Amino acid sequence: MTPAPGQPDPAITVQALGRWTPEQVCSLSVPSGFRPTAADTTRVENSWAAALAEAAKTGKHLFDGPLARLEGHRASAGRLDLALSPTSYRWFWGTNCRDRTLPRERRANPLGVSAVVVTADNWLILGRRSQRVALYAGRVHPFGGCVEPARANDVAGEIRRELAEEAGLEDDDLLHLDCLGLVEDDQLVQPELLFAAHVALDRRAIEDRLDPEEHDRPWVVAAEAVALAAAIQDDPQPTPVARIQLLAWGRVHFGSSWFEHLAARSGARLDGATLS
Repeated sequence: MTPAPGQPDPAITVQALGRWTPEQVCSLSVPSGFRPTAADTTRVENSWAAALAEAAKTGKHLFDGPLARLEGHRASAGRLDLALSPTSYRWFWGTNCRDRTLPRERRANPLGVSAVVVTADNWLILGRRSQRVALYAGRVHPFGGCVEPARANDVAGEIRRELAEEAGLEDDDLLHLDCLGLVEDDQLVQPELLFAAHVALDRRAIEDRLDPEEHDRPWVVAAEAVALAAAIQDDPQPTPVARIQLLAWGRVHFGSSWFEHLAARSGARLDGATLS
C-alpha cells in the first residue's frame, strides 16, 4: 500500500519522542480493546482472500502471522510503558490497510518496530524495500517488522531479531540500542516504535549483509546535520516512518531547534506528543 504517483505522503502523528534504553521500554499484556463488527469480519475475510489471490499472481509475500496490538502507552523521561494484546496480520490488512477511517476499537493496530542503523564510520543506513513486499514496495524504509504476542514482553529483543534477519546483524555487532519514540503512520494508522542501532561495523560491511528479499539495496546518508536535513527535505524516497526516524535521531544528536525547523515541513504532527 503506497500513495498514488504524484500524491503527497500522508502525515505522521508523533505520540512520544525521547531516548530510552531497552531496559526502560516496558510492555504489559492486557485484555484486548479490539471490537470489530460482524460487517468488519466479513470485509476482512473477503479482502484477505482477494489479497492472497493477488499475491499469488504477483509473487508478493503475504502471511497471516500473530501480532501484538497496541492498546495504550505512557511516556516519561525515564520510562516508556506499552500495553499490548493479541491480533493478527490478516486483521491488520483488512482494517488498518483497507480503511483508515475506522474508529480505533475496530482497527487491529499492531505495534511495529523499526530501526535506523548507525555505522562506525558515521553513516545512517535504511533499506530500499523490495518489490516483493506488500507495503511501501520500492520505498526507503527502516529495518523492522511487527511485534509478535509471544515476544511482546521484549520489544527490544524483537528489533534485534529483525535486524539479524534483514541486515545480518548479530548481538556482538551492536554497540548500543536506543528507543527514540512512538509514532503513527497516517497512511496505515499503525503505531511504530522507533529505534537507532549503533553498530561496530562500517558502511560497506552493512551493505554486504542486507537481505534482498526485504531490501534490494541500501539507502545511506552521512550522520551530519546538514546532510541529514537535506535528505529529509529533498529526497522523495523515504516513507513517512523513515523520515520521522531520521528526524528523531537528529533530535537527539543535533538538538531540538534542528528538529523543530524540519518537523513541520516533513508532515510530523506534534500536538499532544510527549517530548522528553
